[in-house]
Amino acid sequence: MRIAITASADSPDSLVDGRFAAARYILIFDMADGRWETVKCSLWSRQQKHSGHIRASILKEKGIGALVSGGIDPISFKELGKRGISIYQAPEASVREAADMLAHDRLLALQVPDAIDVSRLVKKRSGVPV
Repeated sequence: MRIAITASADSPDSLVDGRFAAARYILIFDMADGRWETVKCSLWSRQQKHSGHIRASILKEKGIGALVSGGIDPISFKELGKRGISIYQAPEASVREAADMLAHDRLLALQVPDAIDVSRLVKKRSGVPV
Protein backbone atom coordinates (compact mmCIF):
# COMPACT_ATOMS: atom_id res chain seq x y z
CA MET A 1 0.00 0.00 0.00
CA ARG A 2 1.10 3.55 -0.69
CA ILE A 3 0.58 6.03 2.13
CA ALA A 4 0.82 9.82 2.25
CA ILE A 5 2.08 11.68 5.30
CA THR A 6 1.96 15.45 5.76
CA ALA A 7 5.42 16.80 6.55
CA SER A 8 7.04 20.01 7.76
CA ALA A 9 10.05 19.46 5.46
CA ASP A 10 11.11 17.22 2.56
CA SER A 11 12.66 14.47 4.68
CA PRO A 12 11.20 11.35 6.33
CA ASP A 13 13.01 12.54 9.46
CA SER A 14 11.00 15.79 9.57
CA LEU A 15 7.97 16.16 11.82
CA VAL A 16 4.46 15.26 10.72
CA ASP A 17 2.64 18.47 9.79
CA GLY A 18 -0.54 19.11 11.72
CA ARG A 19 -2.51 20.45 8.74
CA PHE A 20 -3.34 18.43 5.66
CA ALA A 21 -4.71 21.31 3.59
CA ALA A 22 -1.83 23.66 4.50
CA ALA A 23 1.14 21.29 4.75
CA ARG A 24 4.27 22.34 2.89
CA TYR A 25 5.15 18.79 1.92
CA ILE A 26 3.44 15.44 1.53
CA LEU A 27 5.74 12.44 1.64
CA ILE A 28 4.57 9.26 -0.02
CA PHE A 29 5.82 5.95 1.28
CA ASP A 30 5.42 2.70 -0.62
CA MET A 31 5.10 0.04 2.06
CA ALA A 32 5.82 -2.72 -0.47
CA ASP A 33 9.23 -1.52 -1.64
CA GLY A 34 10.22 0.99 1.08
CA ARG A 35 10.65 3.91 -1.33
CA TRP A 36 9.87 7.54 -0.47
CA GLU A 37 8.56 10.22 -2.82
CA THR A 38 8.30 13.92 -1.95
CA VAL A 39 5.52 16.20 -3.14
CA LYS A 40 6.23 19.89 -2.53
CA CYS A 41 3.00 21.78 -2.05
CA SER A 42 3.26 25.24 -3.53
CA LEU A 43 2.30 28.35 -1.60
CA TRP A 44 -0.50 28.84 -4.14
CA SER A 45 -2.08 25.48 -3.39
CA ARG A 46 -1.80 26.06 0.39
CA GLN A 47 -3.69 29.35 0.10
CA GLN A 48 -6.50 28.09 -2.09
CA LYS A 49 -9.94 27.83 -0.55
CA HIS A 50 -10.36 24.27 -1.77
CA SER A 51 -6.81 22.99 -1.33
CA GLY A 52 -8.15 19.89 0.48
CA HIS A 53 -10.14 18.97 -2.63
CA ILE A 54 -7.14 19.49 -4.90
CA ARG A 55 -4.81 17.50 -2.66
CA ALA A 56 -7.30 14.64 -2.25
CA SER A 57 -7.52 14.36 -6.05
CA ILE A 58 -3.72 14.28 -6.38
CA LEU A 59 -3.42 11.56 -3.72
CA LYS A 60 -6.04 9.45 -5.47
CA GLU A 61 -4.16 9.82 -8.79
CA LYS A 62 -0.97 8.64 -7.06
CA GLY A 63 -2.68 5.49 -5.76
CA ILE A 64 -2.67 6.46 -2.09
CA GLY A 65 -4.68 4.21 0.23
CA ALA A 66 -4.16 6.07 3.49
CA LEU A 67 -3.23 9.53 4.74
CA VAL A 68 -1.43 10.21 8.01
CA SER A 69 -1.56 13.77 9.33
CA GLY A 70 -1.53 15.67 12.57
CA GLY A 71 -4.98 17.05 11.77
CA ILE A 72 -7.70 17.19 9.16
CA ASP A 73 -10.39 19.75 8.43
CA PRO A 74 -14.00 18.79 7.58
CA ILE A 75 -13.79 19.57 3.86
CA SER A 76 -10.59 17.57 3.36
CA PHE A 77 -12.02 14.74 5.46
CA LYS A 78 -15.04 14.56 3.16
CA GLU A 79 -12.98 14.79 -0.04
CA LEU A 80 -10.56 12.06 1.04
CA GLY A 81 -13.45 9.83 2.12
CA LYS A 82 -15.16 10.23 -1.27
CA ARG A 83 -11.97 8.91 -2.85
CA GLY A 84 -11.69 5.93 -0.51
CA ILE A 85 -8.57 7.18 1.27
CA SER A 86 -8.41 6.20 4.94
CA ILE A 87 -7.29 8.91 7.38
CA TYR A 88 -5.09 8.38 10.42
CA GLN A 89 -4.01 10.91 13.00
CA ALA A 90 -0.39 10.84 14.11
CA PRO A 91 0.94 12.14 17.40
CA GLU A 92 3.89 14.52 17.30
CA ALA A 93 6.46 12.30 15.63
CA SER A 94 8.71 12.14 12.60
CA VAL A 95 7.25 11.11 9.27
CA ARG A 96 9.32 7.93 9.37
CA GLU A 97 8.00 7.09 12.87
CA ALA A 98 4.42 7.75 11.73
CA ALA A 99 4.87 5.37 8.78
CA ASP A 100 6.18 2.72 11.16
CA MET A 101 3.25 3.27 13.54
CA LEU A 102 0.79 2.79 10.68
CA ALA A 103 2.60 -0.34 9.49
CA HIS A 104 2.30 -1.79 13.00
CA ASP A 105 -1.36 -0.77 13.40
CA ARG A 106 -0.61 1.76 16.15
CA LEU A 107 -2.47 4.75 14.70
CA LEU A 108 -6.12 5.57 15.20
CA ALA A 109 -8.27 5.81 12.08
CA LEU A 110 -10.30 9.01 12.17
CA GLN A 111 -14.04 8.54 11.83
CA VAL A 112 -14.78 12.27 12.05
CA PRO A 113 -12.61 15.32 11.33
CA ASP A 114 -10.62 16.61 14.27
CA ALA A 115 -11.18 20.26 13.35
CA ILE A 116 -14.59 21.90 13.52
CA ASP A 117 -15.71 24.13 10.66
CA VAL A 118 -16.97 26.97 12.84
CA SER A 119 -18.36 28.87 9.85
CA ARG A 120 -21.10 26.24 9.50
CA LEU A 121 -22.24 26.45 13.11
CA VAL A 122 -25.03 29.02 12.94
CA LYS A 123 -27.92 29.63 15.28
CA LYS A 124 -31.12 29.00 13.32
CA ARG A 125 -33.05 32.10 14.39
CA SER A 126 -30.41 34.80 14.59
CA GLY A 127 -28.09 33.67 11.82
CA VAL A 128 -25.20 34.57 14.12
CA PRO A 129 -22.23 32.20 14.17
CA VAL A 130 -21.74 30.46 17.48
